[in-house]
Amino acid sequence: MNEPHHAILTDLLNTFRFSEVLQHIDEYQLRQSIAGQKVTPLARELYRKIDCYSEEDLVEIAAKSLRATIALHSAVGQPQTSSGIIDITIPRGLWTPQIKIPIR
Repeated sequence: MNEPHHAILTDLLNTFRFSEVLQHIDEYQLRQSIAGQKVTPLARELYRKIDCYSEEDLVEIAAKSLRATIALHSAVGQPQTSSGIIDITIPRGLWTPQIKIPIR
């Protein structure tokens, strides 16, 4: 099976947008990459290479709110502890994006 578009995927960042991948391959080849488990969709028009580890929730937040600040709670208050709690702040007056993960 001839899969030259998979070689092109290696040149992309681990997480990429639909518009970015279309500069290298067409939509049909992207769908083939998803079906062949080379790429996985994270959110609308946002994809990740299957062999890459990332915090999908944080990637979704960063992609949908470009001005959001993401920080570990322990890094904000107590640098010597690691609570695993993540603080996400969005500047006042900006629209709060709709995301899949539950956030209070």
